[in-house]
Amino acid sequence: MEKNKLTTKKIMVYGLLIVLVSSIYMNYHLYKENLGYKVKIGIDYQVTIAQTLFHLREDDVDFWIKTLQEENGDILLEKHIGNLEAIAQHYHDMSGKIMIIGTQINYISKHYQELKKNIDEEKDYPEIKEALKKHIAFVRKVLNQVQTDLGENEFLWYKELSGFDTKTGNYIWKQFKEFEDDY
Repeated sequence: MEKNKLTTKKIMVYGLLIVLVSSIYMNYHLYKENLGYKVKIGIDYQVTIAQTLFHLREDDVDFWIKTLQEENGDILLEKHIGNLEAIAQHYHDMSGKIMIIGTQINYISKHYQELKKNIDEEKDYPEIKEALKKHIAFVRKVLNQVQTDLGENEFLWYKELSGFDTKTGNYIWKQFKEFEDDY
């Protein structure tokens, strides 16, 4: 009887030990999988910002004014607007304060459409031109700083751009509020 109790205790201890080791292994595996997922999202954020900076250049407004005055220039602008709207959607899919950049890109798209309409109707467009330049300069300034601050650490990109109360998120919001007050 005493031997049976001792054997039962050993079996229970070994069983609990196996469950504990298995649990630790599974938790570690899930941790690594979760980390990989966050790194992938961080990479997506990096790519979105790089695409934005590629599609929004400082001299874009003058280029598009010149292009719209050429034959089929409106088709090229429509393609550009489509690219901007797709990029804006990426920002809207993000969480955190970076989403405001998507809204600014949507404004840029709308201003380009207004610019096209005014050029087609041979109306004056200096206000639209100025608004476009201001919005583009704002977005570029903020995103260039974000790129500089976050470097190449994909997990940091995820952490800073997914949270609402992060250094980068607060920087973006502060810059937006200053832009909004000046605009």
